Amino acid sequence: MDSGSGRAPDTAALKLERVGVKTNPETGKILVDPAEATSIPHIFAIGDITEGRPELTPTAIASGKLLAQRLFGLSTELMDYDNVPTTVFTPLEYGSVGISEEAAVHRYSPDNIEVYHAFYKPLEFVVAERDATQCYIKMVCLREKDQRILGLHFIGPNAGEVIQGFALGIKCGATYSQMMRTVGIHPTCAEEVAKLHITKRSGLDPTVTGC
Repeated sequence: MDSGSGRAPDTAALKLERVGVKTNPETGKILVDPAEATSIPHIFAIGDITEGRPELTPTAIASGKLLAQRLFGLSTELMDYDNVPTTVFTPLEYGSVGISEEAAVHRYSPDNIEVYHAFYKPLEFVVAERDATQCYIKMVCLREKDQRILGLHFIGPNAGEVIQGFALGIKCGATYSQMMRTVGIHPTCAEEVAKLHITKRSGLDPTVTGC
């Protein structure tokens, strides 16, 4: 088993080609299947060293636990890489869970995707008279009856805390309809997620006005 976290992979010294383990020649990352198996069935890899996986420590830990359970237990559960919550801890945080709008369009086609979005102004921004267009929310949904949520993207204060809370619901298949029936906590930034109603398709101004 091979793993790496938080650094660019330095796989050349491992001489993986000698045993037939395939890597991406451009990135040096190891190619794996959904079960974390490399091109050699009995050799597995997890974490940042693998191609196409989120470079996140909690993700590597979770995938490693699932791999151990599949190898030495009775589990068949695979890691869900679609619904991994993460945050970029910049001065104004960006957090997300699920897939991007671009990935959703590629996977399901533009006609099958509905995107709700909003520019909002946190309460603390009002006092400081900061620009309301800095904070933004986007919810990517399947365009079906209840509109299953495929991804949630949040720019604003404490984005990590906000996204962590919504991650469970999205992991469990939450829909736009369910989200709109959720009562928000006022005044919070997170309540704006439960108030999204402007679609990108409509072309309307998504700036939130009032409370």
